[in-house]
Amino acid sequence: MSQRARITDYATCLAVFAAAFLSYLRTMRPTFGWLDTSELATGAWFLGIGHNPGYPTFMLLAHPFRWLPVGSAAFRMNLFSVACGAVAVLLAYLLAWRLCRNRPAAVAAALTLAFGRTLWDLTTEIEVYTLHACIMLGILLCLVGWRQQGGTHRLAGAGLLWGLGMGNHPLTLMLFPALVLLAAGERKGRLKRLGMVTGWAAVGLLVYAYVPIRAAADPPPAVNNPHTLSQFWQLLSAPGYRPQMFSLPWAVMLGRAGRFLFAPARELTRVGMAMGLVGAAALWRRDRLLLGTLAMVVALVAGYAAGYDIFDIYAYLLPTYLVWALLVAVGAAALSHRLGPLLERLAGQGASMLRGGGGAGLVAVALLCLPVWQWAGNLGPVDASQDYGAEDFARAAMQVAAPGALIVGDWYDIAPLGFAKYVLGVRRDLHLSAAFSAFASRTLQTAFDPDYLRRFPAVYAVEQQTDWSGHLRRRYLVVPEGPLLRVYVRGRPALARRMAPEAKPRWDFGGVAGLLRAEGTGRARAGRNIVLHLEWLRLGAIPRPLEAVLSLESAKGDLALTEKIPVAGGMMASEWRPGEAIAERLIVYLPSDLEPGRYCWRLLVRPRQGRALVERGTGAREIPLGWLRVTPRRDR
Repeated sequence: MSQRARITDYATCLAVFAAAFLSYLRTMRPTFGWLDTSELATGAWFLGIGHNPGYPTFMLLAHPFRWLPVGSAAFRMNLFSVACGAVAVLLAYLLAWRLCRNRPAAVAAALTLAFGRTLWDLTTEIEVYTLHACIMLGILLCLVGWRQQGGTHRLAGAGLLWGLGMGNHPLTLMLFPALVLLAAGERKGRLKRLGMVTGWAAVGLLVYAYVPIRAAADPPPAVNNPHTLSQFWQLLSAPGYRPQMFSLPWAVMLGRAGRFLFAPARELTRVGMAMGLVGAAALWRRDRLLLGTLAMVVALVAGYAAGYDIFDIYAYLLPTYLVWALLVAVGAAALSHRLGPLLERLAGQGASMLRGGGGAGLVAVALLCLPVWQWAGNLGPVDASQDYGAEDFARAAMQVAAPGALIVGDWYDIAPLGFAKYVLGVRRDLHLSAAFSAFASRTLQTAFDPDYLRRFPAVYAVEQQTDWSGHLRRRYLVVPEGPLLRVYVRGRPALARRMAPEAKPRWDFGGVAGLLRAEGTGRARAGRNIVLHLEWLRLGAIPRPLEAVLSLESAKGDLALTEKIPVAGGMMASEWRPGEAIAERLIVYLPSDLEPGRYCWRLLVRPRQGRALVERGTGAREIPLGWLRVTPRRDR
């Protein structure tokens, strides 16, 4: 290879990597996120252990990013996904170049993959999937290199990467049949090659020795650390996730599998899928074994994802898009090879710019329009650069929680609280329990046990994905406090009382109870807690405890948030005398994604599980309390 060609290759690789890296960095979340991302970031920060099956490879590779001298802790952890995503795009380009030997086609295919919705979205926060993309493409690059140039070291590298990939995500298992099939392609030396691949795969799997060794130190978040052989097996085998595997009816699974097979049309555009079909036809004529291997990977991934009933199943389709991007490169190269000379012949004497390779250049420019179209269309939907939702929630929750309190919730909410506690060092006195999680049924009963809850000076609940707080409401008095629900296992909140027999309420709810005053800030920032003061007056007979439904409605009439509040601390008629006024102080959390603007507080009063009490004299069921102007979380 000439010096000029070598420089061109290096420059192209650098350009592809830089285009992906800078775009991903531009849209990366600046702080920690919800669910697994915060848990994985906490584990990687302390060189810990993730949820099933532990992710040892991920922890070992992500941990060094903790020591980068730039940005916040969350920024550094998220930067790992950005780097892995950009490396995956570079590997996709190198692999596409090996398959098609056409630089514009390889660049177009790699960047079309880079700016597809799924891969780009997964790079905005720390996750295992971008590293999975790197490892998968590394395995395929080794296998294709071995088929083209030989060298058993490439087979050994593919086996080692497969073992390490299993330490990052179990979806790597879908590549093992492809690994075996390509290694056994020729009869001569087949057993030796299979033995080499299997042996190096076993060496890679030794990364799981990290789990029991590191568990002995019990690093944060300390919810997955196995200390016995039985616990280690449970971590690997994930018994809590098995009910979601192939639990759907066959008709539903077949329908999902069909949609997943055609998902590249949405991810890589219809033009990309058409070029992928052309590439599959070209590869059929050139290397049917390789095409069959790639098709098998796509079929296995789509079949497995079709039967796995989880909310983030879209990420499991990433290997399908990686394979299809390679076919796009082959198809684009085939079209370029045919269309370039055709354009030159059709141009005739009147278009000299298309002669002497100009037609091929025009085709190359047209190919590069596809990733530009992808970039422009997906930039807005994937942009997380202003997403502070999880951090604002965690800080608001820890602001209202009492010292030494227990917070019970689902994993969606508990994980960001854990990052704030362990990594940022905020409110280390709090106790966190993910008992509301979908896979935590064994610990769920404990969360409702009064003997267990009385061990803590205060108890709070929070959830966004499950619906277990209703059980707490039926057993205990539950009062909203910011983004949390305060659970009164014993006693009631301390409320100010005064006698006001001659007072006339501003709002009279059916002669049962009235509201003397409602005061709150007239201006507040999104992502903060605000305080409302309500003063209730008992007027007549109360058949059962009252509750108020407080809502925030935009000027357009859209409902922004709703809170159920027990009136006067849920007092019974025997505890609340006629003519007695009771003052309540309510803490309401305004989510970070609340649009700036003018909102109206509205209130509805009713007996628990009963119909709304009509405001006397007007017949209104829901009354306006006042206006609130919401300003952005921060100036942008």
